[in-house]
Amino acid sequence: MNRSSRHASKGYGVLEIADAAVKAVTISDGGRTVLCVIVATVLAGCGGTTTTSDAGGDAAADAADSGPSTIRTVTAGANYTCAVTDAQTVACWGEDDVGQVGDGADQLANVPKFIGALAGVVGVTLSPEHSIAHSCAWTNSGDAYCWGDNEYGQIGNGETSSTFVAAPTKLVGLPSIAMVACGGLHTCALTTAGTVYCTGEADRGELGIGAPDGGAPPPLVSTFTAVQGLPGPATAIGAGDQDTCAIVSGAVYCFGLNVDGRLGDGSNTARYSPTQVQGLSGVTAVAVGTMHTCALSGGQVYCWGNDTHGELGDGKNNTTSSSPVLVQGVTNAIAVSAGAFHTCALESSGAMKCWGSNALGQLGDGSFVERDSPVLVAPLGPVSWMAAGELHSCAVLQSGAVECWGDNQWGELGNGQADGGPQQTDVPTAVVGLP
Repeated sequence: MNRSSRHASKGYGVLEIADAAVKAVTISDGGRTVLCVIVATVLAGCGGTTTTSDAGGDAAADAADSGPSTIRTVTAGANYTCAVTDAQTVACWGEDDVGQVGDGADQLANVPKFIGALAGVVGVTLSPEHSIAHSCAWTNSGDAYCWGDNEYGQIGNGETSSTFVAAPTKLVGLPSIAMVACGGLHTCALTTAGTVYCTGEADRGELGIGAPDGGAPPPLVSTFTAVQGLPGPATAIGAGDQDTCAIVSGAVYCFGLNVDGRLGDGSNTARYSPTQVQGLSGVTAVAVGTMHTCALSGGQVYCWGNDTHGELGDGKNNTTSSSPVLVQGVTNAIAVSAGAFHTCALESSGAMKCWGSNALGQLGDGSFVERDSPVLVAPLGPVSWMAAGELHSCAVLQSGAVECWGDNQWGELGNGQADGGPQQTDVPTAVVGLP
């Protein structure tokens, strides 16, 4: 199935969410300090020896390490979800039509399934694509593994195949990996040295490899290839449906499709090489959604791109912006995550706020009302980690519970219900079967 026909079947232009809420924090792992990043809805990056420390990062680390929870992070993708435990194992649940859950069962999982082949995991990233989704994880030894669909070379093993990769497969040919980000049909990896490599669909510029002789990039690349044009070592990355961003020295650089100004450079022109987002400095996190992107700087959240459902959070619904605008009503933010047409942020107090589309209850405020400015997720205790998925959201509470809300057609809420059970919930509901 090609990309355009998949999008048409959804009833709107582009598939949602892209992974990539990215927040740099420092977390201690067995006595060793490692870099950790929330990506897209994803924990993306504990590994290597590089550390990043700031006020927001310290607060996020303290929150993640407090309380009795044995779940460190939760990551939300397109119709499925994964969690990383303190024991560095991975459990996933939800849609599994191309093996994206990783347990080899190839069937819907409405409760968490542990992936026995993975150990020492410190980060997981999930694809925003339906029906051709892929997933990746990386470990405290600098290795990374991917599984699921590989039709566009997004696994990076030199192959393209309509037969999905059922079990986690180790990535080869890359230096020590600090984090990985799954885009729609592409994957990017950040090394501990700060170099970014990408593989998969390339024709919109999402791999950042430029274009030969001023032409267009190739349709796809099946091996990891270095991004060209970043001004220095990157400290975090995020991948969207057809675009990618990286943080370099506190500035954000993005490349790929630029419909509705999602690259933030003041234009709507696609970029095959990195272009700097306007007016931002001191950025510690970047979250790449389907048609919008957000960044965290100095405890404040800035967003740009499409605003059809209020996902920019500035109180001005349907005001597309090709440069960053300040989100209203969020203070002392320590993390941000962009879903399909909604966005969530975590404050240092442990409060979680969301805004944008709420058609399936993904804002978690007890309603199905669209919001163009942030609302508090309630009832919900203090949060230590959070993620905005395509049409659902999840949180790890300081109390030790994991709760999700929003769409549940494919069991992505992990509450044991789907197909005939409630299809969505507008308030947090407990995930079952986790330690």
